[in-house]
Amino acid sequence: MNSELLNFFRKIKGDVNPVDFSSDDIQKFDAIPILNTQCLYVYDFPRNKIVYCRNTHVLGFNNEEFTIDHSSNYHPDDRVLVNVVTQSSVKHGVEHNMMNHNCCLELTFRLKRKDGTYAQVLKQTTIYHLDDNQRMSTNITILSDISFIQTPGYVNWSFKMNNLNSDFFEDKICGDIKNIFSKKELELIPCFVRGASSKEIADQFFISKHTVDTHRRNIKSKSGCKSMYDLLTFSSRNKLI
Repeated sequence: MNSELLNFFRKIKGDVNPVDFSSDDIQKFDAIPILNTQCLYVYDFPRNKIVYCRNTHVLGFNNEEFTIDHSSNYHPDDRVLVNVVTQSSVKHGVEHNMMNHNCCLELTFRLKRKDGTYAQVLKQTTIYHLDDNQRMSTNITILSDISFIQTPGYVNWSFKMNNLNSDFFEDKICGDIKNIFSKKELELIPCFVRGASSKEIADQFFISKHTVDTHRRNIKSKSGCKSMYDLLTFSSRNKLI
């Protein structure tokens, strides 16, 4: 179970005010065109639940089975980063006045289907309702199965919003990602991405080769990277080097 993200959603439940849905809202959701490789759902933060979903058979579920607990189906190698990026973005939406702020969070990661296999998905989320304090109360997401694309194994993300200093916000998310790693791991990442051997790194930092190998495994596990090339791309994207 993805208890970290579920607890986060429960915690912010009281930070925003509920907004009532009307039949017009449902008609709008029904009218949004999606492909047969996509599903659409609406999440209500004050009520802490998915209040509308459609086409979830893409992942093998019927609509009644598709609940907020689907976050527990993130691939274990992707879960930490997806949680960090999601929480940073949601915090911004529920803590700030979002009037006149069009925004979109995009994430690629692996999500478990009902049959136990994993789909590579593109998750695109934007605000739907603001509460009476102009904070995000509900959002709408389109989830696309992009398994046919040869994508790297690590999580990719993008957050765009008008009237937002994108560099400032990216620095904030990258800072949250940096906190995943220990101080020593952050010291060693530049060595790994430049291709230094475990022995060379051990000699440089006066630690054992076994310790270096342990740090290497932990870094790859936390980042979801399978190769040093992936780690280079990941580290550059998330400002770790």
